[in-house]
Amino acid sequence: MSFIFRAYHAIAALAPMSTRSGLPTAAIYVFVNMIKKLRQDFAPQYFAAVFDVSGKVFRDDRAKDIGFLRKWNSKSQSFEEMTYDATRPSARPCPRT
Repeated sequence: MSFIFRAYHAIAALAPMSTRSGLPTAAIYVFVNMIKKLRQDFAPQYFAAVFDVSGKVFRDDRAKDIGFLRKWNSKSQSFEEMTYDATRPSARPCPRT
């Protein structure tokens, strides 16, 4: 999923691409090119893709046990305690031109 995320955000603003019906395709194009480059550079005998599942996973339960984290604040030159949040913000829509 990190490759897909990188592919979407790497090209979304620079060169938006879409089908005639408006479905964004830039991330798919970049993702396929990333896979192609990996295969050319490393020539693996086997290749597999693994995707995150939708819904609750074991990391959600482990995140509850973490509690607080210390984050460095460069302005105050000290650590601040913050609560750990394992949720990601929703993706912003692909800009269209």
